[in-house]
Amino acid sequence: MMKTAAKHIGGLFLGLGCLLLATAAHAHEDWITASDYFPSMGKEVQLFLGNGHRFPNSDSAPEPDFITGVEVTSPGGRQEKHPVRLDAASNHLVASFSVKEAGTYLVSYSVPRPQDNEFMLLGRLAVLSGPDSGQYITEKGLEIAPLGKLSELRSGGTLPFALLLNGERIAGTLKITPEGGRTYTMSSSADRPAEISLDTSGKYLVATSRRGQYTNFSFFVQ
Repeated sequence: MMKTAAKHIGGLFLGLGCLLLATAAHAHEDWITASDYFPSMGKEVQLFLGNGHRFPNSDSAPEPDFITGVEVTSPGGRQEKHPVRLDAASNHLVASFSVKEAGTYLVSYSVPRPQDNEFMLLGRLAVLSGPDSGQYITEKGLEIAPLGKLSELRSGGTLPFALLLNGERIAGTLKITPEGGRTYTMSSSADRPAEISLDTSGKYLVATSRRGQYTNFSFFVQ
């Protein structure tokens, strides 16, 4: 178990090191994506946890020993944790949940740091069925979040993204990876969020690291 933990932690910090390298490259990232970001009522949504250099195609599945499940917060505020399983064919860990009410579902998974209760890795996304609240900020610890409604995104538009600590905007550097594209960086400050250009449709990943914590947010542009 200790060797496995060391391997995972070492691999994660290798990824964090890659996060600081030059742009215009396929950076190493961790992520969570959804089979459908805009499902209809009653549909089952699959959630894919992966990592690698070719988002959203995973090079290897995350170590399941450190991931107790994927947490889904329903539009009504109910929180449920869903177990993960290995999908060897796609190199992902996979979880799923069913859409039982209309609104915004906040989805996340995390890997804790060994020395405290803070996360070492936090992956997030929002699944929207019907009304979009436009509220994706939890005001808990370090997080990145879009400031516009995800249901209204179209290719050719833009989306402001902020870096927050306990709900307050802070300065930092965000890394943006379009589906199948190259990673680039943008700065975000307390009074000026990063304005991401949505040049193509498909999945996007926004990520950052700060003081030993790595967090990301994926979304889909129609």
